[in-house]
Amino acid sequence: MISVTSTSYGNHFGKTTLPRCVGTPEGGRYVTSSPVVARWELSRRLAALRRERNVDVKTITAHLEFTRNYWSAVENDRTLIAAEKLERLLDLLDVSTTERARLMELRNVARRSGWWDNYGRLGGDSKRICGLEDGASRIRAFEALMIPGLLQIPLYTRAYMKSDPKHSTLGSEEVIETRRRRQEILTRQPPVAYDVLVSEGALRQSPAGPDVQREQLHHIADIAESTSANMTLRVIPFESDPGVILGASTLVFFDFESSTQISSISWQEAIRPLGFVEPEDEDFRQLEHAWNQGWAGSLESDDSVQLVRQLATNY
Repeated sequence: MISVTSTSYGNHFGKTTLPRCVGTPEGGRYVTSSPVVARWELSRRLAALRRERNVDVKTITAHLEFTRNYWSAVENDRTLIAAEKLERLLDLLDVSTTERARLMELRNVARRSGWWDNYGRLGGDSKRICGLEDGASRIRAFEALMIPGLLQIPLYTRAYMKSDPKHSTLGSEEVIETRRRRQEILTRQPPVAYDVLVSEGALRQSPAGPDVQREQLHHIADIAESTSANMTLRVIPFESDPGVILGASTLVFFDFESSTQISSISWQEAIRPLGFVEPEDEDFRQLEHAWNQGWAGSLESDDSVQLVRQLATNY
């Protein structure tokens, strides 16, 4: 596992937060309370155990009486293994009592519903993002052209939805409601650590007119100040070195400290979603490098908040 405080971006941050967890510590670690993160960790741990024990897929499928496709879905976080099958698998892999308890608890959490499951218009990727946000100990985000969703006010969100023909009025209201639910992670106990990079262009672009933009900018400054214990806002100004610009994209890293098997995952989108990238992929390292450049080339937090206030007074 890559510790959040030991990665290349660790020197930039002084704020930490505890992960949201359930149960009792197993081996010094708690089990996440997010169903999405729990299922992901379970699938990664089962795949790792199979490799560690040098057990091939054929042996597992024969022992548990299911197909290779089903096992592939289990290992790749596309389906949740049945409890009885998991018990038999752990017997086959000769898993310790402590590890068995953790894995069974992960499955118990994974089978629960998250609040996001109550919103039928959310797609699969959107629901996964909600679950990752809910289970992350730290979120690092960059936005080039719009205000990050975790910082948007409803009037700003509604203006953007109106410009997108695929959103009906009903669909837009559901997006606004889910965004409000997502924002609760900034003020819950314990709150998520949120490190957010925003380009100056995103702060100046006004999709709903000056009154809404003024209110939106003051909201960003207000929440940056009221949640300063866990949130750091940094602005990449127009005069910044061109080398730190991350392009016209959305980039988010979800970092985890409660897991023995997962550390981080990133999400990127431009004109269309580019998907999730895990640390084993070369693209992940390139994205982290871009993030580090952006952070190094941004204004300090106090200066960023001051710039946001200044821009708000200009509307």
